[in-house]
Amino acid sequence: MQLIVPNDAEQAVIDQLSDYVVGTGLDTERPLFARVLSVGGGQRDLVTDEPLLTLEVFAKLESTASQTANLFVAILQQAAREGRLGGVPCYGLRVVSLPQNYPLPSVPTHKRYITTIAPALRRSVVNL
Repeated sequence: MQLIVPNDAEQAVIDQLSDYVVGTGLDTERPLFARVLSVGGGQRDLVTDEPLLTLEVFAKLESTASQTANLFVAILQQAAREGRLGGVPCYGLRVVSLPQNYPLPSVPTHKRYITTIAPALRRSVVNL
């Protein structure tokens, strides 16, 4: 039996941004880090998902957080144009919310910029 299963969108973004400190948790020991969180989305068609992902960039300086968030958007858009996001086939990337300053009170040592994206990722075939 063959199944068409969603790919791990968070991991695809983490893999695409592997030159940077990106994960799914907080790493407040570092002066600059980012995390990716899946916040929803849906299935576009039989083989394509469009997950909503929030990318949070934390930095000691507000300007660093802002610049890095904008850089990440550009890197992810370029990957989508090239057709692969973290190794997963990608048919495009919609920026739902441009990077914006959004402090996180529980992390007072860092400034935070967030952006929300919706990549169109192809599902994988799994044989059972």
